[in-house]
Order: sequence, then structure tokens, then C-alpha cells
Amino acid sequence: MESARQAYLSNYEEGWQGLGNITEVSKEDFKKWIDSSKRKTKPFAKYSTVKTQDDTQTKKPTEENAAPANTETNENYAHNSEKIMHEQKNVQLQQAINAYENATKFYYQQLKEGKLDKVFESKQWKDVLRKQTELQKVLLQLNSEELKELLKQTTNEDTKKEIKGALDAVLETRTTVYRI
Repeated sequence: MESARQAYLSNYEEGWQGLGNITEVSKEDFKKWIDSSKRKTKPFAKYSTVKTQDDTQTKKPTEENAAPANTETNENYAHNSEKIMHEQKNVQLQQAINAYENATKFYYQQLKEGKLDKVFESKQWKDVLRKQTELQKVLLQLNSEELKELLKQTTNEDTKKEIKGALDAVLETRTTVYRI
């Protein structure tokens, strides 16, 4: 558990206090939880069961039904924890991109149809700004290589601008750190 905690915290500045509880779970049960719904409103530990696509329920791991302790080496456990966190980061990223692109698409559609009186004071524009901020937060958790790869895969021009902005910020931070 400590290696998972350290791996997670390595993505944030020292002293960051946003880490909640860590729940040990098998990769299979974690994947079922991810696939059980589109939106997660609470941490894994708060769910008592996980509904699968077949509408069957799988109990989340407890001391009675969890895998035996120490079945993996610490190295494997740390590797699996990092892999799970990477998958979580990808899910978060895709959700943020989708939300931003949907908000901008809706805004442009409303604008084109002449349905917005005060363009930059509209609810739709404020929604775009909110989704943009959420996307920027997620993008700034990525390193420059991840951002460059994402930029290659992205076709939406608005999203590309956000990725380029995050990449510039990451590269600027790296340059500043090296100058010190």
C-alpha cells in the first residue's frame, strides 16, 4: 500500500494533501467497477458492490473474500498499482476531453443558430470555461511526452489548443526548474 501511495503522490508537489483513502482491490474487480457506470461519484471504498454489464453484482473485496495477502512481490504490486493509476488517469483524461468537446460543440451550435443574446455572458459560455478549466487541470498532470502523444492523436482543434497550452506550461516549468 505504501508503494501505491508514494507512486500516486509522486505526481504532485510535496506537501499536497488531496490524497484520500487507498483501497486494495484486484485488477479484475477494479475493471468491473470502472465498467459498471460512466460516472463515478464517490471513491471505490464507498461502493459496497459493483454492478457489471450483465447486471450481476460482485462484492467488493473484504477481508473474507480478498485475495490472500503477499501473493505478489512488492515490485509487482508497485508495478500493478502504477498501471492502475495510469489507467485511472487515462479515464479521467478522456472524460475531461469529452466534456470539453461536447460543451464547445453545443456552444458553437447555439451561437450559429443565433440563440445566444449575450455571447460571453451566456450559461453555455460559462459551461465551456468550466469544462476548459477541468481539462487543463487533467492535462497538467501529464508529462511532456504524454502531452505530445495526445496531441498527435487529437483531431479537435479546440482540444489541440488546450493540449498545446499545457505542453507549453510543462516545458516552461521544466526550463525554469533547470535554470535554478
